Formats: sequence, C-alpha cells, structure tokens
Amino acid sequence: MTKTLIGLDYEGVGCVKITKGSLDPATTPDSEVAAFYYNSKWSKDVNVNLFVNPDKFTSNFIEGGASYADATHIGFLPLFSTTNFNYNYYRKSYFPGLAYNMPLMDYKPIDYATGRFQTNRVIQSLVGYERRGGLWSTRNLSWYNNAYFTNISPSVTLEYGVFFQSLFEVPEGSSFGERASILVWNLPGDSSPIIDGTPLAPVSGQRQIEINAAACRVSKPGYDVRTATSTQLAFDSSKRPPKIIAANDILIPAGYSEYDTGLELPPGCVIDAAFYPEGATVYYPCNPQNVEFGAEHWITGSKIAFNANAACRARFIVVSPPAATQTAGQNSVLRQFEQGGTNVVQFLRPGAGEDPSFGDIILDSRWPCLQMIAEGYIPVGDGELQHPVAINSNGLFPIVKFMTVHGSGGSTKPVLPTSWGAEVRSPKVARSAVYRVGWTNVITSGDTCFCTVTNSEVRFFTFRGNPIGQRYANGGAVDNNRITYEYDPAPIVGIRYFVFGVPAE
Repeated sequence: MTKTLIGLDYEGVGCVKITKGSLDPATTPDSEVAAFYYNSKWSKDVNVNLFVNPDKFTSNFIEGGASYADATHIGFLPLFSTTNFNYNYYRKSYFPGLAYNMPLMDYKPIDYATGRFQTNRVIQSLVGYERRGGLWSTRNLSWYNNAYFTNISPSVTLEYGVFFQSLFEVPEGSSFGERASILVWNLPGDSSPIIDGTPLAPVSGQRQIEINAAACRVSKPGYDVRTATSTQLAFDSSKRPPKIIAANDILIPAGYSEYDTGLELPPGCVIDAAFYPEGATVYYPCNPQNVEFGAEHWITGSKIAFNANAACRARFIVVSPPAATQTAGQNSVLRQFEQGGTNVVQFLRPGAGEDPSFGDIILDSRWPCLQMIAEGYIPVGDGELQHPVAINSNGLFPIVKFMTVHGSGGSTKPVLPTSWGAEVRSPKVARSAVYRVGWTNVITSGDTCFCTVTNSEVRFFTFRGNPIGQRYANGGAVDNNRITYEYDPAPIVGIRYFVFGVPAE
C-alpha cells in the first residue's frame, strides 16, 4: 500500500510525493527519508542516462557523424584480429542529455555464448610462462578525457568518452568470452559537484507542478517548472527516475538457483548485483578473492536466475529498462487502477497508449525510486588505506556506487589508448599470485577499490602502489622465483562515491 500527493505539503511547497504504507505524504517530514518511495523535493536526484549493449558486427561503421573525427559511435575491427574481436568507441555526445564530462557508470560484461551477466564476478585469468601468473579479478572499464587511440586507422581522439572491446570467443587463459555493456548514470564520476544539487528555498507563488495533456513534469523547490532546465527538474517525460522493480539480499547456493520477483520482467531490465560471503559484512562490488567467486545471473520471465561458483549472498536491485520502447495513444498522463486490492497511481509521458510500457511510465506508486543518502569525493594516497564515511540508512536498503579517479597516463598495450589526460574507472577488485608449488605471493592489486557497508558506515579500501599483476617470464625465472611485476600506468588519486537508498519493506 502507498499514498500519493500531488500538491502542497506541510511546508506549503508544490511537490509530488509517494509514501509507503498508511503514512500521509502531505504531513510526513522530509527528514524521514525511509518513508518515501519518491519525493520531488530531493535536490540530489538520481537518474540513469543510457544502457548500451552493442551487438556483434563484422565490418567497421560509424554512427552520428560523417567521419571518425565527429562520429558519436565508432564500431571497429582491430587491425590484428578477426571479427570475433569488436571495438566500440562512444563519445559523450552519444548519450542524450548527459550533464557530466566524466560520468558515473557500471560495466556489465556478458558471456557472449550464454547471454548471462558476469557483473562483479571474480574471474580467473592465467598469464606468463606456463600460465603461472594468476589474476582473480572483477571486470571494469574506463571513461577518458583526451584519449588518443592508435589501434584504429585513422587514429581517434576521444575528448570525453568510453572505449571497450567485446570478445566473441574464449581467450586463452580465461573462462569466458566477454561481450561488453555499460550503464551510464547522469551523475559525476569525478570530483565535480552534482549540478543543481544544492537545496534552494521555495519561492512564494512559483509554479512547481505542470501536469496536463501536454506535459508531466515537476521542478525542484526554488525553480519554476515552466523555465527549469533538465537538472532543475525533479522529473519530466524525458527525465524518468530509475524505478526499482525488485530488490533483496538473499543467500544463493552453489550451482543453479532462482529468485521470483513476482512480476514479469520486460526486456532491457538491468540487474545490479553485489556478492559477498555468508555471515560477512556487505561488500561492494565484492570482497577480494584468490578463487573464482560470485554468480553469473540473468532474467527468465519473472525470475532472476543465478549460477554460483560457491554459496554466497547476493544483494541486488532490478532497475526498470532505461530505454524501453514507448507506445502511442491518448492516455491521460495520470493513470489509476487496482492491482491485488491496492490502488496504483502512474505518471505517464504525454502521448502514451492504452496499455503503457515501461518507456511511458515516469513514476509508479508500486516501485520505489533511488534516493541519495550520501555522496562525496575522497582523495587517495599511497599504501593500503581505509576511508570511512558515516551514513544513516535506517529503514533503507543501501546501495553503493562509485568510480575511482585517475590522472593522465599512457600505455603500449594495443587495446588501450597511447595517452590520455584524465580517467575515471568503474570499480575493480583483484588479487594476483604466482604458481610454484601452489599459489604463492598473493597480493591485493594496486588498482583495487572496494567498500564495506553497515547501517551507519561505508568504509572504502585502497591499495595504491601495489602491483596490478605478476608473472614468470621464463623457466629460469620460475627456478629462481624471479617475478615480473606490472604496475598501474595511472594510479588512483580519488574515489567519487554515491550511497543510494531503497525503502526497506
């Protein structure tokens, strides 16, 4: 059961609020954050920009431009390989309305053969002489500023953008081929502040709500809905808060298991999952391991299926499709109906059809929206360090998102840019070791960053200065235990974090 307010609340501010249970949205204080499924007075709003999941291609192409110099998306086959390797370059301009040059993003690798998500799984890779160098790592991805790529002809510079490769075969030393996909949020991934994220005092006589046949939008307090920019709006038909249509923290056994959400999940839903050991503190994205850990996961009807290496806990949310197909018709922007004896209120984009899709729904009183509990930037120095952040998540289901921030760098690897001016990365958790008689010299990698979560604290862990990989070069190196180490070409300098909350049932 929920209740919906469209109008003035206890402070006389025009707003839209959805409260859970029998709580009155007009009188419940804004400070009781766990009471709200949605509150348009949240100045630091959470929005997904786009989910990008490119298909395999067999020849080079460009999209959104006339040449490599101005195309918003470039699909390219590497010069040295076959069509089983795909390179994708996306400029910032590809992402509609993206307000930040260096955004928050999630990397969501998919097993090319099964279509199952491998997000936040620890995967083993073996390298070096006789494959005696081991790396147990989650996958991650970088967003660059002024990145210069020579692995494409003619060469490409991304002023701001992302590059990734997809492997439609199983590479030697790995356990699966990796089809890449990313979820980009309209939030900063570097030290930039949230645009229009500082609360403003309401202005007497200012219009906050515009809901009619032609518009469905609400502004944040202090901004007139008729003149507000995208970042000054709480929502409109093109800025839809991400709806959480399922969330839980469950124990999953080794092997195959299912979780039934009770709702047929449409194509394009995004599962965001973190895995951690039973009985341990919650980790994001996972805790360091020197064995394969976590679970591949996918959607089947109303269920989320898991296939786990070993028993573990999974904390997950299911986000409604960021770019779902829209319908057409003359439906009212406000729609009410009963489901299971509960009144449901939907806010729809103008022009939605009689049976609206997820792409038409701006808000739905059944599904909570993410709200921000805490956010900030943490500078990072050398060594194995801890960085505590106090939070209050009472009554909420906390979800942590963050990027690691890096400076300029360069690489001679064919799949990385030759140089770049700045970089932000989705989080990575990794350990490396070498094999003589069993795995030895286990080291948490210098590019690792993870956090633990309780109701009162998020604690980040960093390891700047540690090697990011190790191997033996030849047989003599094995005999003499002469290890070759690899180091991060652009070590971490900061953490940009966000702690989201979903009201607990």
